[in-house]
Amino acid sequence: MSTISSNTDLNTKYHRVASEYAKLRAQIPVLKNAVLDEQAKTKRLTEEMHGKESALRKLEAENESLAFRNGQLLKRVEALQAEIDRAQQSPSGKKRAVSSQGSGRFEHSKIDSSLLEDELLVKVRENERLHSEIFELESARERDISAINEKCLTLQSENESLRIRLEQLLTSSANNHSLPRDAHTAERVSEIGSVSASASVESGVEDAEATSRVLVVDALRSGRTVLANFANLLRLLERRSTIYPNDMSIEILPESTKLYGSHLLKSGDLISESATHLEDLAQRVADDESFCIVRERRRLGSVIVDALNSISNWKELFAEGVSRENRLSWAGPNLCRCNDDWQSSFCAFLDSMLTLSMRIGDESDLSVHSFTGALDCLRALSLECGRVFAAKIFDENRIPTASKRLRCVNECIDKCIGSISRSIGNLSALLLLIEGTTNAASRKWQKNEVDARIVCDGESPSTADDDGSSKELLQGITAEQGDRQPSGSTVTAPQVDESDFVHDSLGRELECAASRVLELEKEKERILVEAELLRMKLATVSSASKEQSLGGAETDELELLGVYYEKRMGELLSQLQFMRSRANYYKDECDDLIRRTKVVLEEKEALATNLAEADRRIAVLTDDLEATRKGYEEQMRSLYEHLGELNARIEDQTETIASLRDASKASNGVTKQD
Repeated sequence: MSTISSNTDLNTKYHRVASEYAKLRAQIPVLKNAVLDEQAKTKRLTEEMHGKESALRKLEAENESLAFRNGQLLKRVEALQAEIDRAQQSPSGKKRAVSSQGSGRFEHSKIDSSLLEDELLVKVRENERLHSEIFELESARERDISAINEKCLTLQSENESLRIRLEQLLTSSANNHSLPRDAHTAERVSEIGSVSASASVESGVEDAEATSRVLVVDALRSGRTVLANFANLLRLLERRSTIYPNDMSIEILPESTKLYGSHLLKSGDLISESATHLEDLAQRVADDESFCIVRERRRLGSVIVDALNSISNWKELFAEGVSRENRLSWAGPNLCRCNDDWQSSFCAFLDSMLTLSMRIGDESDLSVHSFTGALDCLRALSLECGRVFAAKIFDENRIPTASKRLRCVNECIDKCIGSISRSIGNLSALLLLIEGTTNAASRKWQKNEVDARIVCDGESPSTADDDGSSKELLQGITAEQGDRQPSGSTVTAPQVDESDFVHDSLGRELECAASRVLELEKEKERILVEAELLRMKLATVSSASKEQSLGGAETDELELLGVYYEKRMGELLSQLQFMRSRANYYKDECDDLIRRTKVVLEEKEALATNLAEADRRIAVLTDDLEATRKGYEEQMRSLYEHLGELNARIEDQTETIASLRDASKASNGVTKQD
């Protein structure tokens, strides 16, 4: 009986443990689902909390800004009210109420302290900004002054060298026209010998070749600079077309604008390639003294002509873009007029470039004078383009849609146009120097040949037939010049008479020298005004009758002086009015910039405050989220530990049940044997 009861108890315990284990197994997915639901709910609540926190931050920021501004206004009103009260009180009342006002002043000082601190902070920041701007302006002014001084020194030295060279040319011209005529000079020439004459000819040719080669290299590099600057201008215009009037960052560009930009980039690449060819050619000429540039002229000319002819592909698109800018709603009459001027001047500049490309491709006319004329016209048009574009961007930068990128691109275009005009001027001056050097070398060559022939023939021409013999010698030298010059020399001279050489070269040299002394025209103008005044006085005196009294003559003189000085005063008054209007305009612009800067600084401070508050709230929410995560991890850890304990208990009970079954089986076997 005891064995049966023990087996029954074990079975009961086993069933109880098994049922409890089944209940626990059934609770595991329920608890897991509950945990997942809680996690999803927590995530949703976190998202809602973030949204509400962002809305709350916006409202709090607005509230704080309004409260801050309200507090400032309140303090300012209180301060003004206190000042009004103090101003309205009489001196006697002030004496009677000294003690009562002491506390009031103390309270007002407390109220005004924060306001004064805020205003002091604003003033300090504004002072720092102004100091930085003043430092930048002073440094820019010093750089400009140093650059101008260097340019002045360069121009002075160049002017001095041109003056000396002009004197030398005049002296050589006089020497060419008057050969030695006296017997003593003829005897000295005959004593020199043919060897020294030929040596002087060779040395003169070598010097001319070296000078001409250096000038040619400089001219090639200057042409490369012109083409590179023009290519940069085309790329900047393409960049500008993507910003104004349609900004590609916020809207889709029209097809015509895209086509215009692609043509600009293609032209810029072709012109950059031609500039690279020019640089390579200049390097080869500088490295190799025996290099002949004539062989490379045709291939290089075709490359430059193809690059410049690509301008015609986008010229009409440029005019269409300018007309599209005029149709904008914010384009006023002044801006439209500036756009039309810019279109006409830039189209004239492009036409001049196409004309220059045609002249480069024309092999029938390769004179330096024709190229210098085309370059002077091109430089004048580039200066006009720079002036018109500066006026255009002055109005364009003031429109509401003018972004910082547009202003930067406009400034770069303006500087690029200025560099193009300077480079064209340098190229024209170098071509004039090359022509002058070539002509001077030709004249020196002819003079040395004349001396050599005189020495070789041993002739001493008389005074009577001196001119005829010299002319015959010059004609013979001119006819044989192409065979007598070295083949590797780059110095070439046109086959004309000596008088034509002297006339043309001296005229061009005088024009080049006259362009360097334009400052003397001011003094000349003053002298001309005085001379005109004296001429008017003389005409008045001569036209007057002999019986005219002295008082009448003085009256006419005073009237003439009065008319002249009234005219001069009117001009000065108009200039003064114009300068005052410009000063007022720039003052208004500076005030506007100061106001805008203050607004931007206030917005910056408000954004910094909002950012600090947002960082603080983010830190708080991060801490809360970390605490929640740790709490859930702790709960899951305790749940897993509880499940582990239950599994351990179940295993123990299973082992106990198994041992009890084995014991019951053993006891049942013993009983059966008995």
